[in-house]
Amino acid sequence: MLTHFDFVYAGESAKFQMPFVNLALVPEFGASYSVPAQLGYVAAAELILLGSPFDASGLSSSDS
Repeated sequence: MLTHFDFVYAGESAKFQMPFVNLALVPEFGASYSVPAQLGYVAAAELILLGSPFDASGLSSSDS
């Protein structure tokens, strides 16, 4: 769902997850196309294929 928005704001303690592998599902098109386009193939593969929770600080794209 996060890949469908231009801006995403999250608190420092927010946790996200790509649950497809944990539910034995194939990733939907938004995840399989948008996530690699935004994060790069290796980072997207780690998020989608491992299904581990991640926090907002690890995905920050701002230069702060």
